[in-house]
Amino acid sequence: MPTLTLLLRSTLIGIIAFAFLAPLTACEDKDAQAIRAMLADYDRANNTGNGPLAKDCVTQASDDQYDLIRRHALYSDEKTVRALGPNLKYNVVMTRNRAPAEQLEVLTGEDFLVWITNEGWYAGGVSNWAGHFGAIRVDGNTATAPILDEEGQPTSEKGTFIKEGGRWRVDEPSMNSYVDKSYRLAARSEGMSEDEFIMSLETNDSGKEVTDAIWQPLIKK
Repeated sequence: MPTLTLLLRSTLIGIIAFAFLAPLTACEDKDAQAIRAMLADYDRANNTGNGPLAKDCVTQASDDQYDLIRRHALYSDEKTVRALGPNLKYNVVMTRNRAPAEQLEVLTGEDFLVWITNEGWYAGGVSNWAGHFGAIRVDGNTATAPILDEEGQPTSEKGTFIKEGGRWRVDEPSMNSYVDKSYRLAARSEGMSEDEFIMSLETNDSGKEVTDAIWQPLIKK
């Protein structure tokens, strides 16, 4: 998306020092520790370009969101894309700027996640999902944890984790609100509109200039 999708996969989110995490894990139960281990796996997948491992760390709802991004990149018109929240919008812009239409057409949401992770869109050693969450509260097959700010303090936003197929997985759509706020704050601090900031960010991240043509669908119906 990441993908947070790009919640915590985003370059906007600061890296939280391990010191904030260590006191939490010592008193957490086995499910919470399993969630921490899964998040560490997701970091490793993102940082090393391991698509199959990334796939095993996300919920079905996350796969569905990747498929939504894929379909928006292929088919949605300018008005529709500009109306999306910043997180989804950035992912659509990134996808249009980096992925060929013929490749996107044959992928499912799950395949798309595997492919973009394998392609190294989130590589570089900066993914830090494991350090972005406070105390984890488990209730059956669902768990939540407050998202930490850059000082390691809990925010009002929570991330959700769901046990699917016998494994704890991160539910990326649950973090959209927090990521959207981060994009808007960053855009304001740069004196840019939301769309200008997204275009500038993708230009810098990809090394490929993004122009206004990015708002047009890759395939026109």
